[in-house]
Amino acid sequence: MLWLSKRVAMGSISYDDMGNPIQWKGMDLTWERGRMLKTLAKDGKTWSCTCDAGGNPIEQ
Repeated sequence: MLWLSKRVAMGSISYDDMGNPIQWKGMDLTWERGRMLKTLAKDGKTWSCTCDAGGNPIEQ
């Protein structure tokens, strides 16, 4: 698959230029430090996760 330099939409999933899904099934996802999920939001509610330097979740 050819990745574009900006967001790529495939069906109902949108990806950022790193290949992380940013929109999926009505949810908005944000990422940090590459592939570490930062937030997931849907219907006005947001779930967030804080990770340590090794990428392990330490707070949800």
